[in-house]
Amino acid sequence: MGHMMDKIKTPAYKKPRLRNFLKLAYLLWLEVYRSIFGKKFAAEFDVTYRCNLRCDHCYNLQLDNDIDRDVPLDQWKARFEKMYDKGIRLVQLMGGEPTLRMDVIQQAVKTFPFVYVSTNGLIKIPDHWDIKIILSIDGMREKNDKIRGEGVFDKAIKNYRGDGRVLINMVLTMENYNDLEDVVLLAKRCNFSGVVCNIYSTTTYEEDKKIKGKDRQLIIDELRRVRALYPETLLMNEPMIKWFEDADHKDQCHWRDQIDHYNVDWSSRVCYSDDPDCGNCGCMAGAMQPPFKMVRYPSDLIKIVTFKKS
Repeated sequence: MGHMMDKIKTPAYKKPRLRNFLKLAYLLWLEVYRSIFGKKFAAEFDVTYRCNLRCDHCYNLQLDNDIDRDVPLDQWKARFEKMYDKGIRLVQLMGGEPTLRMDVIQQAVKTFPFVYVSTNGLIKIPDHWDIKIILSIDGMREKNDKIRGEGVFDKAIKNYRGDGRVLINMVLTMENYNDLEDVVLLAKRCNFSGVVCNIYSTTTYEEDKKIKGKDRQLIIDELRRVRALYPETLLMNEPMIKWFEDADHKDQCHWRDQIDHYNVDWSSRVCYSDDPDCGNCGCMAGAMQPPFKMVRYPSDLIKIVTFKKS
Protein backbone atom coordinates (compact mmCIF):
# COMPACT_ATOMS: atom_id res chain seq x y z
CA MET A 1 0.00 0.00 0.00
CA GLY A 2 2.77 2.44 0.90
CA HIS A 3 4.64 1.81 -2.37
CA MET A 4 1.51 2.44 -4.41
CA MET A 5 0.81 5.69 -2.54
CA ASP A 6 4.35 6.96 -3.17
CA LYS A 7 3.92 6.46 -6.90
CA ILE A 8 0.54 8.17 -6.90
CA LYS A 9 1.64 11.31 -5.12
CA THR A 10 4.95 11.77 -6.93
CA PRO A 11 4.50 14.47 -9.62
CA ALA A 12 6.37 12.41 -12.21
CA TYR A 13 3.34 11.83 -14.40
CA LYS A 14 3.53 14.61 -16.95
CA LYS A 15 0.15 13.90 -18.50
CA PRO A 16 -2.61 15.25 -16.19
CA ARG A 17 -5.16 12.70 -17.42
CA LEU A 18 -2.91 9.80 -16.46
CA ARG A 19 -2.15 11.32 -13.07
CA ASN A 20 -5.84 11.89 -12.38
CA PHE A 21 -6.77 8.39 -13.52
CA LEU A 22 -4.21 6.95 -11.12
CA LYS A 23 -5.47 9.15 -8.30
CA LEU A 24 -9.05 8.06 -8.92
CA ALA A 25 -8.06 4.39 -9.11
CA TYR A 26 -6.14 4.73 -5.85
CA LEU A 27 -9.08 6.44 -4.12
CA LEU A 28 -11.43 3.63 -5.17
CA TRP A 29 -8.91 1.07 -3.95
CA LEU A 30 -8.77 2.82 -0.57
CA GLU A 31 -12.56 2.67 -0.38
CA VAL A 32 -12.51 -1.07 -1.13
CA TYR A 33 -9.95 -1.55 1.64
CA ARG A 34 -12.06 0.52 4.05
CA SER A 35 -15.22 -1.39 3.19
CA ILE A 36 -13.56 -4.76 3.82
CA PHE A 37 -11.38 -3.98 6.84
CA GLY A 38 -13.13 -0.94 8.34
CA LYS A 39 -9.95 1.16 8.16
CA LYS A 40 -10.64 4.87 7.69
CA PHE A 41 -8.48 6.72 5.17
CA ALA A 42 -9.86 10.28 5.34
CA ALA A 43 -9.90 13.13 7.86
CA GLU A 44 -10.97 16.76 8.00
CA PHE A 45 -9.83 19.36 10.50
CA ASP A 46 -9.41 23.03 11.23
CA VAL A 47 -5.84 24.30 10.84
CA THR A 48 -6.51 27.68 12.51
CA TYR A 49 -9.23 29.56 14.32
CA ARG A 50 -8.11 32.78 12.62
CA CYS A 51 -10.03 34.15 9.65
CA ASN A 52 -9.80 37.25 7.48
CA LEU A 53 -13.60 37.36 7.03
CA ARG A 54 -16.72 37.18 9.18
CA CYS A 55 -19.32 35.55 6.93
CA ASP A 56 -22.96 35.77 7.96
CA HIS A 57 -23.60 32.02 7.76
CA CYS A 58 -20.36 30.75 9.33
CA TYR A 59 -20.80 27.82 11.71
CA ASN A 60 -17.42 28.24 13.45
CA LEU A 61 -18.17 30.05 16.69
CA GLN A 62 -14.53 29.88 17.83
CA LEU A 63 -13.14 32.28 15.22
CA ASP A 64 -10.70 34.88 16.50
CA ASN A 65 -7.52 36.62 15.39
CA ASP A 66 -5.30 35.44 18.23
CA ILE A 67 -2.21 34.08 16.47
CA ASP A 68 -1.04 32.62 19.80
CA ARG A 69 -3.80 29.99 19.51
CA ASP A 70 -2.16 28.62 16.35
CA VAL A 71 -0.46 25.25 16.66
CA PRO A 72 3.29 25.27 15.75
CA LEU A 73 4.26 23.65 12.45
CA ASP A 74 6.38 20.96 14.08
CA GLN A 75 3.32 19.84 16.02
CA TRP A 76 1.29 19.69 12.80
CA LYS A 77 4.07 17.67 11.20
CA ALA A 78 3.92 15.17 14.07
CA ARG A 79 0.14 14.99 13.80
CA PHE A 80 0.35 14.34 10.06
CA GLU A 81 2.93 11.61 10.51
CA LYS A 82 0.70 9.85 13.05
CA MET A 83 -2.31 10.20 10.76
CA TYR A 84 -0.37 8.78 7.85
CA ASP A 85 0.93 5.88 9.95
CA LYS A 86 -2.62 4.90 10.90
CA GLY A 87 -3.76 4.89 7.27
CA ILE A 88 -5.02 8.41 6.51
CA ARG A 89 -4.40 9.32 2.87
CA LEU A 90 -6.99 12.04 2.22
CA VAL A 91 -7.32 15.24 4.25
CA GLN A 92 -9.57 18.28 4.01
CA LEU A 93 -8.16 21.43 5.57
CA MET A 94 -10.68 23.81 7.11
CA GLY A 95 -10.70 26.81 9.44
CA GLY A 96 -10.93 29.62 10.10
CA GLU A 97 -9.18 30.38 6.87
CA PRO A 98 -6.63 27.65 6.05
CA THR A 99 -4.50 29.87 3.79
CA LEU A 100 -3.51 31.88 6.88
CA ARG A 101 -1.47 28.75 7.65
CA MET A 102 0.13 28.18 4.26
CA ASP A 103 2.96 26.34 6.04
CA VAL A 104 0.48 23.72 7.28
CA ILE A 105 -1.01 23.32 3.82
CA GLN A 106 2.46 22.82 2.35
CA GLN A 107 3.25 20.19 4.98
CA ALA A 108 0.01 18.38 4.17
CA VAL A 109 0.93 18.37 0.47
CA LYS A 110 4.27 16.77 1.38
CA THR A 111 2.55 14.09 3.48
CA PHE A 112 -0.71 13.03 1.83
CA PRO A 113 -1.63 12.08 -1.76
CA PHE A 114 -5.05 13.77 -1.49
CA VAL A 115 -5.28 17.28 -0.05
CA TYR A 116 -8.42 19.45 -0.24
CA VAL A 117 -8.42 23.04 1.01
CA SER A 118 -11.60 25.02 1.65
CA THR A 119 -10.83 28.72 1.19
CA ASN A 120 -12.48 32.10 0.78
CA GLY A 121 -9.99 32.88 -1.99
CA LEU A 122 -8.43 36.04 -0.59
CA ILE A 123 -4.96 34.47 -0.42
CA LYS A 124 -3.80 32.60 -3.51
CA ILE A 125 -2.46 29.07 -3.11
CA PRO A 126 0.69 28.48 -5.21
CA ASP A 127 -0.03 27.19 -8.70
CA HIS A 128 2.33 24.20 -8.47
CA TRP A 129 0.77 22.59 -5.38
CA ASP A 130 -1.11 19.43 -6.37
CA ILE A 131 -4.29 19.96 -4.35
CA LYS A 132 -8.02 20.46 -4.79
CA ILE A 133 -9.20 23.97 -3.96
CA ILE A 134 -12.76 24.31 -2.66
CA LEU A 135 -13.52 27.98 -3.30
CA SER A 136 -16.42 29.50 -1.38
CA ILE A 137 -18.55 31.67 -3.67
CA ASP A 138 -22.06 32.35 -2.40
CA GLY A 139 -23.65 34.03 -5.38
CA MET A 140 -22.62 36.68 -7.86
CA ARG A 141 -20.87 39.86 -6.70
CA GLU A 142 -23.76 41.63 -4.96
CA LYS A 143 -25.09 38.65 -3.02
CA ASN A 144 -21.70 37.07 -2.32
CA ASP A 145 -20.27 40.31 -0.94
CA LYS A 146 -23.36 40.94 1.18
CA ILE A 147 -22.57 37.64 2.92
CA ARG A 148 -18.75 37.72 2.81
CA GLY A 149 -17.73 41.36 2.63
CA GLU A 150 -17.17 44.08 0.05
CA GLY A 151 -14.65 43.24 -2.66
CA VAL A 152 -14.34 39.55 -1.72
CA PHE A 153 -15.94 38.27 -4.95
CA ASP A 154 -13.61 40.18 -7.27
CA LYS A 155 -10.50 39.30 -5.26
CA ALA A 156 -11.30 35.58 -5.21
CA ILE A 157 -12.03 35.43 -8.94
CA LYS A 158 -8.90 37.44 -9.76
CA ASN A 159 -6.77 35.03 -7.72
CA TYR A 160 -8.12 31.85 -9.29
CA ARG A 161 -9.53 32.57 -12.74
CA GLY A 162 -8.31 29.83 -15.12
CA ASP A 163 -7.21 27.50 -12.31
CA GLY A 164 -8.56 24.02 -13.07
CA ARG A 165 -7.89 22.87 -9.50
CA VAL A 166 -10.80 25.00 -8.30
CA LEU A 167 -14.24 23.69 -7.43
CA ILE A 168 -16.75 26.37 -6.40
CA ASN A 169 -18.73 25.55 -3.28
CA MET A 170 -21.91 27.62 -2.99
CA VAL A 171 -23.97 27.65 0.21
CA LEU A 172 -27.57 27.98 -0.91
CA THR A 173 -29.96 30.15 1.11
CA MET A 174 -33.32 31.72 0.38
CA GLU A 175 -31.45 34.95 -0.35
CA ASN A 176 -29.02 33.64 -2.98
CA TYR A 177 -30.29 30.40 -4.54
CA ASN A 178 -31.55 32.25 -7.63
CA ASP A 179 -27.91 33.05 -8.44
CA LEU A 180 -27.04 29.38 -8.89
CA GLU A 181 -27.24 29.34 -12.69
CA ASP A 182 -25.08 32.47 -12.93
CA VAL A 183 -22.49 30.91 -10.60
CA VAL A 184 -22.39 27.80 -12.79
CA LEU A 185 -21.81 29.97 -15.87
CA LEU A 186 -19.09 31.82 -13.95
CA ALA A 187 -17.35 28.51 -13.24
CA LYS A 188 -17.46 27.65 -16.95
CA ARG A 189 -15.97 31.02 -17.93
CA CYS A 190 -13.22 30.69 -15.34
CA ASN A 191 -12.33 27.12 -16.41
CA PHE A 192 -12.98 25.75 -12.93
CA SER A 193 -13.69 22.04 -12.35
CA GLY A 194 -17.31 22.77 -11.57
CA VAL A 195 -19.76 23.77 -8.85
CA VAL A 196 -21.04 21.90 -5.80
CA CYS A 197 -23.54 23.16 -3.25
CA ASN A 198 -24.56 23.00 0.36
CA ILE A 199 -27.95 24.01 1.63
CA TYR A 200 -27.38 26.24 4.64
CA SER A 201 -27.26 23.92 7.64
CA THR A 202 -27.84 24.91 11.22
CA THR A 203 -26.66 23.72 14.58
CA THR A 204 -29.22 22.04 16.83
CA TYR A 205 -30.04 25.27 18.69
CA GLU A 206 -30.86 27.38 15.59
CA GLU A 207 -34.42 26.23 14.94
CA ASP A 208 -35.46 29.63 13.58
CA LYS A 209 -32.78 29.53 10.84
CA LYS A 210 -33.65 26.14 9.38
CA ILE A 211 -34.49 25.96 5.68
CA LYS A 212 -37.32 23.47 5.40
CA GLY A 213 -40.72 22.84 3.89
CA LYS A 214 -41.65 24.89 0.82
CA ASP A 215 -38.51 27.01 1.09
CA ARG A 216 -36.25 23.97 0.95
CA GLN A 217 -38.21 22.57 -1.98
CA LEU A 218 -37.67 25.79 -3.95
CA ILE A 219 -33.92 25.29 -3.59
CA ILE A 220 -34.21 21.60 -4.51
CA ASP A 221 -36.19 22.48 -7.64
CA GLU A 222 -33.58 25.03 -8.68
CA LEU A 223 -30.80 22.49 -8.21
CA ARG A 224 -32.61 20.06 -10.51
CA ARG A 225 -33.34 22.75 -13.10
CA VAL A 226 -29.75 23.99 -13.31
CA ARG A 227 -28.32 20.46 -13.23
CA ALA A 228 -30.47 19.57 -16.25
CA LEU A 229 -29.06 22.57 -18.13
CA TYR A 230 -25.40 22.18 -17.13
CA PRO A 231 -24.74 18.58 -16.02
CA GLU A 232 -21.06 18.90 -16.92
CA THR A 233 -20.55 21.85 -14.53
CA LEU A 234 -23.09 21.59 -11.71
CA LEU A 235 -21.81 18.39 -10.14
CA MET A 236 -24.89 17.74 -8.00
CA ASN A 237 -26.40 14.54 -9.41
CA GLU A 238 -29.82 13.14 -8.51
CA PRO A 239 -28.72 11.01 -5.50
CA MET A 240 -26.96 14.06 -4.02
CA ILE A 241 -30.01 16.25 -4.55
CA LYS A 242 -32.20 13.52 -3.08
CA TRP A 243 -29.95 13.54 0.00
CA PHE A 244 -30.84 17.19 0.50
CA GLU A 245 -34.52 16.53 -0.15
CA ASP A 246 -34.71 13.82 2.52
CA ALA A 247 -32.75 16.09 4.92
CA ASP A 248 -32.85 13.86 8.04
CA HIS A 249 -29.63 11.85 8.29
CA LYS A 250 -29.38 11.17 12.00
CA ASP A 251 -29.41 7.43 11.30
CA GLN A 252 -26.58 7.20 8.74
CA CYS A 253 -23.99 9.48 7.14
CA HIS A 254 -20.78 8.30 5.51
CA TRP A 255 -19.08 11.68 6.01
CA ARG A 256 -19.92 11.79 9.73
CA ASP A 257 -19.32 8.11 10.50
CA GLN A 258 -16.40 7.11 8.24
CA ILE A 259 -14.26 10.27 8.33
CA ASP A 260 -12.17 11.49 11.28
CA HIS A 261 -12.99 15.06 12.36
CA TYR A 262 -10.86 17.34 14.57
CA ASN A 263 -10.71 20.95 15.65
CA VAL A 264 -7.45 22.93 15.92
CA ASP A 265 -6.81 21.61 19.43
CA TRP A 266 -7.12 18.07 18.05
CA SER A 267 -10.32 17.29 19.91
CA SER A 268 -12.57 14.92 18.02
CA ARG A 269 -15.88 16.29 16.78
CA VAL A 270 -18.96 15.02 14.96
CA CYS A 271 -18.58 16.79 11.62
CA TYR A 272 -17.49 20.26 10.45
CA SER A 273 -19.20 21.53 13.58
CA ASP A 274 -19.34 20.25 17.15
CA ASP A 275 -23.12 20.48 17.13
CA PRO A 276 -24.54 19.87 13.64
CA ASP A 277 -28.26 19.38 13.12
CA CYS A 278 -28.21 16.02 11.33
CA GLY A 279 -32.00 16.12 11.23
CA ASN A 280 -31.91 18.95 8.70
CA CYS A 281 -28.68 18.32 6.81
CA GLY A 282 -27.52 20.29 3.79
CA CYS A 283 -23.90 19.14 3.76
CA MET A 284 -22.44 18.49 0.31
CA ALA A 285 -19.82 16.12 1.76
CA GLY A 286 -22.60 14.02 3.25
CA ALA A 287 -24.57 14.15 0.01
CA MET A 288 -21.60 12.84 -1.97
CA GLN A 289 -21.56 9.60 0.05
CA PRO A 290 -18.95 6.82 -0.50
CA PRO A 291 -16.97 6.92 -3.78
CA PHE A 292 -18.56 3.70 -5.06
CA LYS A 293 -22.02 5.28 -4.91
CA MET A 294 -20.68 7.98 -7.22
CA VAL A 295 -19.34 5.56 -9.83
CA ARG A 296 -22.65 5.82 -11.69
CA TYR A 297 -21.67 9.44 -12.33
CA PRO A 298 -18.00 9.12 -13.38
CA SER A 299 -17.73 12.64 -14.78
CA ASP A 300 -18.93 14.16 -11.49
CA LEU A 301 -16.63 11.93 -9.47
CA ILE A 302 -13.56 12.73 -11.57
CA LYS A 303 -14.16 16.49 -11.42
CA ILE A 304 -14.78 16.45 -7.68
CA VAL A 305 -11.89 14.25 -6.56
CA THR A 306 -9.12 14.88 -9.11
CA PHE A 307 -6.78 17.85 -9.27
CA LYS A 308 -6.91 19.07 -12.86
CA LYS A 309 -4.57 21.92 -13.73
CA SER A 310 -4.95 24.29 -16.66
